[in-house]
Formats: sequence, structure tokens, C-alpha cells
Amino acid sequence: MTSLEHWQRLSPLAVVFIVLAQLQKGVRDNLWLFLSAGAGAAFTDFLSLQWLLVIGATWLVGTVLASVLMFKRFRFRIDGDAIRLRRGLFEQKELRVRFARIQNVELSQPFYFKPFNLARLTLQTPGAKEDEVALPGVAMTVAQALRNAVQDNQAEAIPHETEAGLPSDTAVLYAARWQDLYLHGMASHQVWVLGGALAYVLSQLMGRIETLLDRALAEATALPLMGSLPLLVGLTIMLGVAGLFALSGAIAVVRLWAFTLRRASDRVVATAGWLDRREQTAKLEKITGLSWRQSPVGRLLRRWSLVVR
Repeated sequence: MTSLEHWQRLSPLAVVFIVLAQLQKGVRDNLWLFLSAGAGAAFTDFLSLQWLLVIGATWLVGTVLASVLMFKRFRFRIDGDAIRLRRGLFEQKELRVRFARIQNVELSQPFYFKPFNLARLTLQTPGAKEDEVALPGVAMTVAQALRNAVQDNQAEAIPHETEAGLPSDTAVLYAARWQDLYLHGMASHQVWVLGGALAYVLSQLMGRIETLLDRALAEATALPLMGSLPLLVGLTIMLGVAGLFALSGAIAVVRLWAFTLRRASDRVVATAGWLDRREQTAKLEKITGLSWRQSPVGRLLRRWSLVVR
């Protein structure tokens, strides 16, 4: 039994997760800026590699300092039938979220948390653009206690659990094979994001590529296939696109490894992930709709994605 009625602090290792989350959020929120900068650098010389390193280092240092301050000002505790938070970067804020409003509970354990038996708990409420409650770097027992308190709608309830952290009366609804996950990654839109992110890297290597290309053409002028510049460019583009699709599929396998969807009593539970093992729980009565998605590549591969809202 773990008492959470007093103010709790995050583990110091939570700073690592906060830094990574802030960096990811910064890239996601400014994705078009990064893609535009990469495309512009590929065709112009307005941004050198040295300036890019200076900007990146400044951004990293600022993110680390802000994350440390966020960690030092963060507190949480259970307040009756709700969870109360104190947080804020420059302004201290206090938030109280009732368990009855929570629609989705996600319990995850990144690989760098596992040796220390730490976890991340995320509580999502309806209508919120972002996660109202995100607790990175809490002890696994504390995360499980909070999860159970939310699910059972009481302050202190930690029932006996199975090894997987799920009730014993579970029924598997879907278990994905790694081949399914690989095709899902190829059919997702992340392949185009990867292509845009590599634009600047390719621009920096363009000089070496041109030198190698000229050398190959000089040494293989007798071969019609190798002597055709348009054909070489076409083959290079085809190989590059194929490599991006292969990389996207591999990323999906790592991110969604051993994906399993179960029904446990009055809720559905999804577990997935290799480096970051995640468990998402949603009560059936809180589900408001289902939507099917299929990308253009998904039509070719006959892959669909089901989104539970």
C-alpha cells in the first residue's frame, strides 16, 4: 500500500524524459520550419553547418535549463477522488483533475527508466489539446497505485495484479505480428517526415556525391547503363525512397513491438513498445467513436489503422 495523500516529487531521472519530450514537442510544433530550413539549405547557402550547430546547441541548453526548473517546481498528490498538481515554469500553477473526468490512462516505461523501476503515467481528459496530467519518472508502484485509483475511482486501491500488470480476466482482441507492424510503418505518413528531415544532411553531402558520381562516370564510360546520368539519378532516387520506406517500417516495429489489444472487464487495454513499453487503458463507456484510416500507400498494401476515440 502506497500513500499518495502527501505531496510527491518526481525522480531526478525525470529530467531526462522532460528534456526528450520538450525536444520532440519543439520539432513537432515547428515541423514546417525545420522542413523549410532543410529544403532551403539544400538549394541555397543561407544556413551553414556551423550556424546550424550553434542554433542546435543553444536550443539544447535552453531546453535542459527549462526542464530542470520544471522538475524542481513539480509536485503531485491524491486529493480525495482527484489528483492535484503543482507545476509551472515561470508561474506556479495548481491543477485538480477529478478521476471521473479521465478518459484514458497510459502507463509507459522507457528503456532508461526500466533499470530504476520508474515509469511515466499520463492521464487524458475530454476536450484537452494536450495531456492534462503527465508524471514522468515516478516509481512503478506509485504509477500503478495512481492508475488503479483512477480506474476504481477511489483514493487508495491497489488490487492484486498479474505479472503483466493487468487483471486476470482478460481476453485478447488483437495481437499484431511484426510483419503487420512493418507494413503499418511503410503505410504511415512518417516516411515523408523522415524524407524532409534528411534534406539538410543530403545537402551537406551533395559535394561528395557529385565527386563520386563524376568518378563513377569517368571509370564506366564504356557501360551504357552507368554512363547515363538521368538513369543514375533515377536509380538513386528509387533506392533512396525504398530506403525511407524500409526505415519507416523498422521504426514502427520498434515503437509498436508486441502490440496487443485486450479487453479487461469494463475497459480495453493496449500494450506495445520495445524501447518504450506502453500500456494504454480506456473504459468502454468513455469511448465516443471509432474511425478507420487508410493512406495512399496503405491502399496499395491493404493496410488500415483503427483509431479509438
